[in-house]
Amino acid sequence: MSFRLVVFDIAGIILMDKGNINDVFRKAFLNAGMNDISRADIDEVMGCRKKDAIEIINSLEILPSLIL
Repeated sequence: MSFRLVVFDIAGIILMDKGNINDVFRKAFLNAGMNDISRADIDEVMGCRKKDAIEIINSLEILPSLIL
């Protein structure tokens, strides 16, 4: 088995998030070819299980899509 993305969810529990998590999520989606993901898109899914958040954001784009 190989992994394409690993997400550790420690923001708000172990460290103070000052927008870093949003930036990292957007960079990950940008690296996957999803160029139109905004800060607001990421903010909408903050607090969701990360797998669910990725699926929701992924559904905003038709192609390319992340494979989970």
